[in-house]
Formats: sequence, C-alpha cells, structure tokens
Amino acid sequence: MTPLAQTSITVQYVNPPKGKGPASVKDTSGIYWKVWTTGKSPIPLETFREGGTYSVAYKTEQYQGKDQHTIVSVENGQAEFTPHPAPSAVTVKPNGGPALTIHAKPASGYDDNPAKAERIFVEGALNRAIQNGKVDVYSLDELVAAIDNLRSAYQQTLGKAA
Repeated sequence: MTPLAQTSITVQYVNPPKGKGPASVKDTSGIYWKVWTTGKSPIPLETFREGGTYSVAYKTEQYQGKDQHTIVSVENGQAEFTPHPAPSAVTVKPNGGPALTIHAKPASGYDDNPAKAERIFVEGALNRAIQNGKVDVYSLDELVAAIDNLRSAYQQTLGKAA
C-alpha cells in the first residue's frame, strides 16, 4: 500500500454499494474510485453528486495487477454543482420488453400567455369543485358565479405577476 495522496476529481456518476462491498464513483477521466459507506470511517454516498468537483484523499492498492483507488476523505463535500441539461429523449425497456423511446416536449410555459394560464387555473379548479359536488352544473347562476369567483381569485393571486 502506498501512502495517502491528494487529488481533485469531477464525478461522472455514482454507483451504490452491492451487498456489503464498497460503493464507487467514476470520474470524468474514466477512473473508478472505491468509497466505503460503512466501517470505521464511512463516507456518505450523498457527499458525491454528478458533475461535482471534489478534493479527495485516497490510497492506492494493487489488486490482480491493477491499481485500485479508495477515497478515504473528502475535503470539500459541499463542492460546487453544475446541473446537466435534461436529455431530449430517454430509452427504457419496461419489464424487459421492447425498447421504448420517450421524447421530451419543450416546456410550453404559461407565463408567456396570461389568458391561457388563467383559463387553465379556472378550468382545473372548476372541474375539482364540480367533482366534489360544490358547484351544480345544471344551475347557470351557480356556474357563472363559480367561474367569476375563480377568475377573481386568480387575478388577485397568481395573476398579479402576469
């Protein structure tokens, strides 16, 4: 075993432990780092976030002719984190069946159309009120009053920013 060394790593992804073994972290240069989450000096796996850069102390051991790096401490567990943009499509295989690709739609955002946002709010709240028996759909006066009240509520609260 060599003495402890110090380096900086940027996490590509985090692998939870399998059974009683160590967890691992893969850095952006392709190196795997063992992380013990139990034992004498455990390091919580939540310390590491994908995209985070960390200053770590580690030891290196030979195993079957290869170097194995084990992180023994993290100096800046609250490292800066830069989120990655969400993928535009994800492929899944539900229950081992055929691959299914789900394409993400761009966010439509209601803030660019205040009238649409108000209409969606009123429709949703009115629908819930009808389902709960709070509004009689066969009474024109009751429907109009409910819609007017909901529009007024929206305009005095959520609609103020629009």
